[in-house]
Amino acid sequence: MRWGHYYQPTFRLLVLLLGLSVYHVSLADELRPAFLQLTQISADTIKVDWKVPTKGERRMALGVSFNNATPLETQPFLTILAGSTLSSWQIQRPQGLLGLTTEIDNLVNTNAEVLMRVEFLDGQSISHRFDPTDAQFTIPNTMINIDSTLTYFTLGVEHILIGWDHLLFVLGLFLIVANTKQLLLTITSFTLAHSITLALSIFDIVRIPIRPVEAVIALSIVFLASEIVKHRPLMPSLSYRQPYIVAWLFGLLHGLGFASVLNEIGLPQTDKISALVLFNLGVETGQILFIGVLIAIFYVLKRLLAHQLQQMIHVFAYAMGSMASFWLIQRLLSF
Repeated sequence: MRWGHYYQPTFRLLVLLLGLSVYHVSLADELRPAFLQLTQISADTIKVDWKVPTKGERRMALGVSFNNATPLETQPFLTILAGSTLSSWQIQRPQGLLGLTTEIDNLVNTNAEVLMRVEFLDGQSISHRFDPTDAQFTIPNTMINIDSTLTYFTLGVEHILIGWDHLLFVLGLFLIVANTKQLLLTITSFTLAHSITLALSIFDIVRIPIRPVEAVIALSIVFLASEIVKHRPLMPSLSYRQPYIVAWLFGLLHGLGFASVLNEIGLPQTDKISALVLFNLGVETGQILFIGVLIAIFYVLKRLLAHQLQQMIHVFAYAMGSMASFWLIQRLLSF
């Protein structure tokens, strides 16, 4: 009995699971954390800035409350931004920020995250990340030296692991490389490119509207999927001969996409460089974890489905192209 015939049911199951993943991922929202900033502007006055992401005309159903009887000093002022809404108001509290308990309302009913930055009157700052299992945080009564920028490392890891468009581009690069050396060169090229534009965008040296950038990121995945499907071993395209060039060129755009997250939530002014470096390290950590998973998956596929591996690669390519085409149309319509 031929191995390929024996594993036909396995092959069909993998195709079915991949198809279900395409449907789920194409409907998934991109990671857009909400952002809360508390700034102490006097001994008993705190300024609140509450930025909540929007998807089309829908605003994420989140609220913020303080359970230490903090009356409003000013009414919330709402500003409509691109992709989010910003509410600003002031509260009064004799004790200032110390001991203040903050709760994110309705967070348990969402899959969202909220990043909070707290800036004290003396210039110290701390950060905290809320998620559906941790919707409440009390600022310590006694301040200790906390490196608040560590929160940005976690944000970087999560952004790459839930950023489906970035993961699909990395998958496309993985599928076109021929060996380990080429994989290392290609991923290094991609990393250097997006690190450069991430830094340039954060420091406001390069400014490009994010909507066209996101559309081109989707187009980059369509391009890679097309290259995989059209590949002819005897006449390899530039993408196959020198994939690190393609990784570099599109990596510059992906860096602008990473920067959009940090531009939305902001960086601590006193630790801007540290937070940026840790966010980028988080992105790279998530990327390495994803590549490790891909290596393991394709090792198993080569062992079980050696005769049908090329078919499987084409299935991946068509799935990538379908998802990316959906995103491309969706993002073009949002202009």
